[in-house]
Amino acid sequence: MNSTLPTTVRKPIEPPPGSGGGALHAALTQLERWKIGAHQLSRVSVDPDGTLQLEAEGADSVEWFCYAQGKLGRADPRHDRKIPLLMSRLGHALPSGMRFISYRPGRRVVLASTGLAEQSIIKGFRKGRGSEAIKHHQIAMKACEKGVLRVPELLDHDSGQDFVAMKRQAGSAPAIAAENTSTWASIGTGLRNFQDSCDLTELKVFSSGDELAVLDELARRFRLCALDLPSGWQVGRGSLESLSASLPKTQITASHRDLHDGQFLVDGHRLHVLDFDLLCQADTALDAGNLVAHMALRDLQRDPDSSFAASRACGEAFLYGLERQCDDGFGLRLSFYQATTFYRLALLYKLRPRWQHLTASLLQLGQRQIAMAKQYVYQG
Repeated sequence: MNSTLPTTVRKPIEPPPGSGGGALHAALTQLERWKIGAHQLSRVSVDPDGTLQLEAEGADSVEWFCYAQGKLGRADPRHDRKIPLLMSRLGHALPSGMRFISYRPGRRVVLASTGLAEQSIIKGFRKGRGSEAIKHHQIAMKACEKGVLRVPELLDHDSGQDFVAMKRQAGSAPAIAAENTSTWASIGTGLRNFQDSCDLTELKVFSSGDELAVLDELARRFRLCALDLPSGWQVGRGSLESLSASLPKTQITASHRDLHDGQFLVDGHRLHVLDFDLLCQADTALDAGNLVAHMALRDLQRDPDSSFAASRACGEAFLYGLERQCDDGFGLRLSFYQATTFYRLALLYKLRPRWQHLTASLLQLGQRQIAMAKQYVYQG
């Protein structure tokens, strides 16, 4: 499908001097004065109140920091009182044989067992969010019982302590490479089976309007931090509003809502899909648009002057396996959700010093999908 990926994109702008403006620049300036050894800043996110959360990775460790009201401080998961798992189960020390995989202060923590006897992944959520995560995981397991995709086995869960424990699966994320198209075709087939088999009874509906609301919330957080939106971002957001009203009605089905290449594990012929925290009912094109947009991002991360040959081949193979090209208005809806994903990624990656230089290219990709969606509307 020609709407899947772009053919060309201008060379992205070079990173600006320093690391941006506003609160981010101030936070990084303060962080430079701290002695964090060989750690490199790997992730920055903005909380609803404008607090910046920063993650720095070293060779064998990760450190977390928060920046609010002009001050930088460490965020220590051992003292996080908003995540019940960290307080009630772990106390102030991480048990031997376990390590942190990821941590979002006040929101979520992921731990992995490192011993040979019991290989597990444990996810702890902020208070009150565990029961929904448990429900979503169980729904996804049921939907994938007979398909190509599998969901990690649930070993333990506690809605009172807001955590789930899953069997740790072997494998790695599938490569975005031309020689890997058969794997992506299988993933497309597996996603189709998941969409058709999933019980939607207890899942919330996520609409195109909700997708735009996500963009608006990201933009609001930028402004809270006195950060400037990328040039042209707001104009594109207006175009997406108009397109949203033109989207044809479609079959609503199960949607992962955070589907990208890192959510899959491939081990030989075994395929596992992870992380159903955002499981919902949505347009059949939402997950597809999100995934193929991330494929283009991976091409950009490898080579800013990418020809997109790898992501195009893998994206087309995935869509072939998904078999929704003949669904009414699928091309228009796919372009719309690719565009919203690119506009979301442009904001998220503008916060990451290592990848800030991709922001302009991501917006160009989004603009191209908007243009293609408008062409679909024009053709009727």
